[in-house]
Amino acid sequence: LGRALCRNLIFRDDNLEIRRSATFGTNSNGQTGVNFEFFENESNEEWNEICENEKIQGREERIEWGKPVPKETPVEVTFERDASGCVRIFAECSGAKGEFEIVIGSTDNVKSK
Repeated sequence: LGRALCRNLIFRDDNLEIRRSATFGTNSNGQTGVNFEFFENESNEEWNEICENEKIQGREERIEWGKPVPKETPVEVTFERDASGCVRIFAECSGAKGEFEIVIGSTDNVKSK
């Protein structure tokens, strides 16, 4: 079974209200979009190894920028959590932007903009 690394950007011990940014890169030449997967776990490690068959509650969203870009094109991602616990993720690559909102305690807990 395949394993993958997942980067933890909001930690259990963080203050409730945070704003944190990270830069990632596209992983192949000619890429025209990127998928974002969101997981919740108990780890305070920056990187976590996850197994494909583990039942982790996660969501996936995608932004498309429509034109092929080279491998390692920067993808800027900003995470914000407000006092109510609502998490917003803003992502931008090659001029295309995506915004995702994760509302804690909701049955439909990811909203895309």
